Amino acid sequence: MDNKTNNLYEFGSFRMDTKERVLFQDKEAIFLAPKVFDTLEFLVERNGKVVSKNELLDEVWADSFVEESNLTQNIYVLRKTLGKEFIETVPRRGYRFSSEVKILENGNGNSYASNESDEILIAKRTKTSAYLKEEVFEEDTETESVPAEKTEKSFFRFGKLQIGIVAGLLIAVLVGALGLLLWQRNFSASNDSILENVKLDNLTDTGNVQNFVISPDGQFLAFIRKDKTENDSIWIKDISTKKAIPIDLPKRFKPQSLDFSPDGKFIYFLHRPINSRGAEIYKTTRFGGDSDIVADDVWSQISVSPNGEEIAFYRFDREENQAQLIFYNVEEKSEKAVLTKEFPESFDRRSFPAWSADAKKIYSIIKSQVRGISKLAEIDVQTGKEKVIKTPKIRQFMSVVALPNGEDLIFTARERRKFPQIYKMKTMGGEFKRLTNDLNFYRKLSLSKDGKKLTALQKNAFSHIWFLPEASPEKAIQLTSGKNSRHGKQGIDILPDGRITFTSLDDFNRDIWTVNPKDKSKQQFTKQSNGINERPLVSNDGNYIYYNSAQGKTNDIKRIGISSGQIENIIETKTGNEIFPNTSPDGQTLYFIRRSKGKSAIYKRSLADGKETEIKTPKDFIIDSFLTVSPDGRFLAFRQADKQKRYEIAETETSPVEIGIISLEDDDFEPKTITVKTSQSQFRWSKTSDAIYFIKHTPKTSEIWKQEVFADVEPKKVIELEDTRIFHFKFADTGDLAISRGNHLDDVVLLTNFN
Repeated sequence: MDNKTNNLYEFGSFRMDTKERVLFQDKEAIFLAPKVFDTLEFLVERNGKVVSKNELLDEVWADSFVEESNLTQNIYVLRKTLGKEFIETVPRRGYRFSSEVKILENGNGNSYASNESDEILIAKRTKTSAYLKEEVFEEDTETESVPAEKTEKSFFRFGKLQIGIVAGLLIAVLVGALGLLLWQRNFSASNDSILENVKLDNLTDTGNVQNFVISPDGQFLAFIRKDKTENDSIWIKDISTKKAIPIDLPKRFKPQSLDFSPDGKFIYFLHRPINSRGAEIYKTTRFGGDSDIVADDVWSQISVSPNGEEIAFYRFDREENQAQLIFYNVEEKSEKAVLTKEFPESFDRRSFPAWSADAKKIYSIIKSQVRGISKLAEIDVQTGKEKVIKTPKIRQFMSVVALPNGEDLIFTARERRKFPQIYKMKTMGGEFKRLTNDLNFYRKLSLSKDGKKLTALQKNAFSHIWFLPEASPEKAIQLTSGKNSRHGKQGIDILPDGRITFTSLDDFNRDIWTVNPKDKSKQQFTKQSNGINERPLVSNDGNYIYYNSAQGKTNDIKRIGISSGQIENIIETKTGNEIFPNTSPDGQTLYFIRRSKGKSAIYKRSLADGKETEIKTPKDFIIDSFLTVSPDGRFLAFRQADKQKRYEIAETETSPVEIGIISLEDDDFEPKTITVKTSQSQFRWSKTSDAIYFIKHTPKTSEIWKQEVFADVEPKKVIELEDTRIFHFKFADTGDLAISRGNHLDDVVLLTNFN
């Protein structure tokens, strides 16, 4: 942005300093990403005037090519920050900053320029200068790497001055190189003519879309919206008029996946009353009303065949670690399993089986149960024969649809070290072409029958590490930052010295880091260019961090010395999937869940001699996920599923989850099952080993609750946070609390001109 004579602006309760690039609300600094700040500055300086989208794109992104969705996302962030009343949308013209703006002359003695404010400004500017330049670089400048393997040696052995000079030069070179690399890989425009011609428009802008589908004729969008004051609801939007109305459904429904009937008159939707159970398919008109159950025990999104006769979906057997592709015949009310995948392979439950236009083929995403990779397969509908489509460079698929010409596929996927984007490719595989090339994540796709309108779910997901002294939300301190960062979403724990260890997705790798609440300094403990390290657990003696590591075809357990940085393989097998490591209080025994073909079980392993023993659990328990040892070492708690129990449809926002508890010392202890309402797999023992803490999400809040294990009392809410989601948490012995918190902003975009 150009330098301006006046750099201080006041509107509502906000003051903006365009020179220092800081926004204040009263005396509290609010830090915006660089392009978001540029967008606000341009609008404020033209207060009261309508600014077209092209003007904003030309001004804010003058040096690069981006989609219009980037601007829409910036407007969304600003409205969330300031309030919706500040920025007005003028239909077919652009945006207008509609609040009264006062220009504060420099040096006029205004209270904003007082010594107190100057001190605040200087402190905040120093701490966040790198963040304001580029959030991903801010993480690198404070990083101290730990040797990744036993054989790795110290990098330099010079004096402090030489090390400082060399380190400074290296950081400067690395930051520049990383910036150029990221721009080339993720932010630069492709020379492909398809990419240049693709038109992208936003169909929703609320940030709370859960699922969607476009009608066969391309005229309507059906989508599920998660509201803060109501249950999830299905809406129908006329794409040409942009008018949307909710369809009439009973409030008891919790819709998830959607699909239209081929004639567009009916909507099939998935209703999952209990998170740990298979869902039910219902059918209703596109206006709502009576809804009839069609099928049940559904474990994925659904897809209606082009002739409307069958519905395809995936079903999972957690006891056998098995997955099946199911065809349900709507008229005959019968089903058949077309293809079965055994451990370690499975289907991606977040995707749907995609029909070809002639209904002779299904395109499925085959997912590894061990590693975060997947592949694309073409399946013959009649024979179930599978053919893997060769897709070089693609590491992970999210969604796929088939064009009506029978020759092309469109899919969302992630190349190595890139954000998930939208691609087009021939059905035989091979080379592919980008349809998008921006900073957003794309997941689900839906295509009109003629193949001319493509809709996609555009995601902006993030999570950061926060520290709450004395578990007080009012004292919360944010320790990590970065756009599209995933800090702590796959695990968090606390070291004896107070540092927080967590899983980070920075630089597109999933690795183990620590952050110090005292000075926010970070330290990287593992570094893998083609693997996953996650679920860190600190041993009770404070000497090691145990974690899951998937580098090959199995998920193993490793540990790293906190002081030495040396990595050791603790459990390394060729057939199993060892997850959720936990240690006994004396640090001599390792507990974990082992998944293998046809079985999931809990094991213990002596860290002295390596001897393994399976832990006995009730026959009617299914070992599902997560495992934690009580602080006194007497009990094991894990998420489990009882084969016999079935719940009635729940009216609450959060569904029940069963936690199994067994004794490690008393053979006469009767295994317990406590039921809590949580949508998260992880939970924690209390310090006194007599209660369980768990996470509960509501439409407005994310909360931590405490449930007594051995006393028949109602659970108690201990923490409540608004407008966010808690993903992981850990209480320190001091009573402080570390959490991973963030949010998802999901909307639907329309792509045209991609043929």
